[in-house]
Amino acid sequence: MRSNLLTFLCLLFIFPHLVMAADNSVYNHVLQSGVLRCGYVNYEPWFMRDPNTNKLSGIFYELTELIGKKLSLKIEWTQETGFGTFVPDLQNNKFDMMCSGGWETPSYAKNSRFSQPAFYMPVYAVVPADDMRFDKNLSLINTPDVKIVTLDGDIAGMIHDEDFPKAKLSSLQNMTDFTQVMTEVATHKADVTFADLDAVQRFIAHNPGTVKIIKTKIPVRLYPTSLIYRNDSPEFDNMINSALRELIFSGQVQKILQKYKTDPTSYLPIAQPIGRSQKD
Repeated sequence: MRSNLLTFLCLLFIFPHLVMAADNSVYNHVLQSGVLRCGYVNYEPWFMRDPNTNKLSGIFYELTELIGKKLSLKIEWTQETGFGTFVPDLQNNKFDMMCSGGWETPSYAKNSRFSQPAFYMPVYAVVPADDMRFDKNLSLINTPDVKIVTLDGDIAGMIHDEDFPKAKLSSLQNMTDFTQVMTEVATHKADVTFADLDAVQRFIAHNPGTVKIIKTKIPVRLYPTSLIYRNDSPEFDNMINSALRELIFSGQVQKILQKYKTDPTSYLPIAQPIGRSQKD
């Protein structure tokens, strides 16, 4: 028994790559290849791909590219996914990280891991501009004659199940552009959805007078917004968080948010070290 152990230790010392090859964690894969494969969802302004030029842009596009530079990794934008499918895609090794960001929810966390938040985002109810029924009492949404619209697997469906289960639920296909959800509300095909302020304000800018935000004193939800990856490697988690923290505390995240002209009430920043202003 002792001789077998000594033989194993000798082999481990002489051929460490054999042990590395047996480790198929995301951390080992990324270190060996020098490439971080990214999944992404087209969701303005988090991540955008120009259909004509294929040029990439967005808050998380720039943030992930900076993380790659910090870690000396090449970022490869591998595959488009959806908010309802990215967790299975991660589990099936279609990419290493969901790099266009996502909200930290228990349903996602069951089978994946979140980085520390890049920022926080409040979520509010959105209704047709001329609908006054719920302005003073959101609990009135919880009736069978109200229809909530969502994308398959998105947070509006979760909010329906937890807070307004008596309302009807209409789900659009997972890969549908989120503006279609807003259009369903704007055209009275649905009564309510739930979304972040930035998404709603961008829709209103192109479609004035169509929908409105019921901006309650306390938002319907407040979500940490993070990068997401498989829960198989604390080393990978530590590596990503180290780079992300440096970008937060150096003010780079705030500069990216300002570049994309985000509403300060839509993206709530992580508290900065003493002496740094959020406007710096």
